[in-house]
Amino acid sequence: MNLSQKELTAILTTALSAFREEIDEDITATRILTLLAVVDEPGIQQVDLERVLGGLSPSAVSRNVLDLSSIKRNREPGPDFLEQRPDPAYRKRNLIFPTTKALHWLASLAERVNRKVTARVAAA
Repeated sequence: MNLSQKELTAILTTALSAFREEIDEDITATRILTLLAVVDEPGIQQVDLERVLGGLSPSAVSRNVLDLSSIKRNREPGPDFLEQRPDPAYRKRNLIFPTTKALHWLASLAERVNRKVTARVAAA
């Protein structure tokens, strides 16, 4: 299926609005990409996440992960979308996983986006 420009606009607008209204009004594209990369590769190491995100610095990736965790780096409550767990093969290294909350929220977002695109296609 090829998306039209209108469909792509509907998808991006719906998704970004949901992130801003329900997660963080100041959420950045890099944080959204961080979440999506971890969902795509649960248990990813931070060094691999840096590569996937286009060579972001280790400190930038760490900030993004913390700001998507249950407690942000500034000690405020976070969205609880990512968690770090010790790597069983090397305890000094953490692996990054999406939380159940994140997976449920993204599934809900996918349903909303599908409804929006379907409505636009039907109206066209």
